[in-house]
Amino acid sequence: MIRSDGSLIRDYLHVDDVTDAYLTLADRADEFAGEAFNFSDESPMSVVEIYVAICDVAGMADTEPSILGEASDEIPAQYLNASKARDLLGWAPTMSWRWARSNLRLVSDLPWDFRMSEATAEQLREEILDLVERYHAAAFPERPFVPGVSPVPVSGKVFDSADMRSLVDSSLDFWLTTGRFAEQFEQDFAERMGVRFAKLCNSGSSANLLAMTALTSPRLKDRRLVPGDEVITAAVGFPTTVNPIIQNGLVPVFVDVDLGTYDANVEAIEEAIGPRTKAIFMAHTLGNPFDLRRVMEIAGAPRPLGDRGHL
Repeated sequence: MIRSDGSLIRDYLHVDDVTDAYLTLADRADEFAGEAFNFSDESPMSVVEIYVAICDVAGMADTEPSILGEASDEIPAQYLNASKARDLLGWAPTMSWRWARSNLRLVSDLPWDFRMSEATAEQLREEILDLVERYHAAAFPERPFVPGVSPVPVSGKVFDSADMRSLVDSSLDFWLTTGRFAEQFEQDFAERMGVRFAKLCNSGSSANLLAMTALTSPRLKDRRLVPGDEVITAAVGFPTTVNPIIQNGLVPVFVDVDLGTYDANVEAIEEAIGPRTKAIFMAHTLGNPFDLRRVMEIAGAPRPLGDRGHL
């Protein structure tokens, strides 16, 4: 029985999450004395939605609610933003409605039969992926960057909950080589680059070898690279940029770099061009993009190819 019309939106937070929130705050009371925090699931639901959710996990999905519509002077939407607790305390709820369905219970002593054995593979997949997003929020909360205090790593991963969701989604296919995500990326990337085809490689190193070796193909006829041809490359970089040049019998010509970016000096590239120069092959050092447009002009390309890792 629902006293209102069922449309009122509220927060619903598991008691275990409430307990964890207060204990977390108590542990750091000295650090945040005088501060106020909101604790919320941040997934507000209407009264009807919570009724349907309860019936769903109880195996009573066909039960219709009795809506009285007698409540008056109620706040239509009342819920909290827990971003401060998430950012400063590292707190996030762990028990949501999705969690309850996955764990076959709403509270520890609930006697109902949830009939989860009847869930389809796709329903279970969606439950897993929803939990992955919650895991990301709890395990990798956004932290404020404080100049002069926060450490700056020399390298690292940049990812969000969507990336982690896609990673797990792919693993659930258990297709351990390139699959649907790779095929979609190849199509999208080819369209983005304005070419007919694109193929993924297992690494940038393999991509380097494939690209350089492709330029030695007899199909290119008089434009192919042949042993003894010179290829300009940066003096600073990974050996897997130089190795494909040597592996194909070509001669690497090293040019100096600019301090700070460690990318090849554009003037040095121009000076290094000789009668046997046939290609420029180099990477954006440590993610610092070199002057691609200028390099393409030097190479005589009809148009810039975009921000590719290698030319």
